[in-house]
Amino acid sequence: MRKEFTLDEIEKLEKEFEANRDSFEPISTSELMEFKKEIAESAKQRQISLKIANSDLESVKARASEKGLKYQSVIKALIHQYATGKITI
Repeated sequence: MRKEFTLDEIEKLEKEFEANRDSFEPISTSELMEFKKEIAESAKQRQISLKIANSDLESVKARASEKGLKYQSVIKALIHQYATGKITI
């Protein structure tokens, strides 16, 4: 089953990756198969276009930047959490 990450967990993983990028070792066959499965799943993603208030977009960009995240990743995570019932409006 696919693990769901919070924004804080994503930030931590990104920072850990950057700090250790030169010391990676090969992964196991089972890990490779799981990775390939995730890639196949991500290929099913669709691109969308949204019209939102400029002030909302600037706020999202600023907050994402404070956490060292891309604003698109934040928006994607929020949509996913809403779609899976983890947050409500």
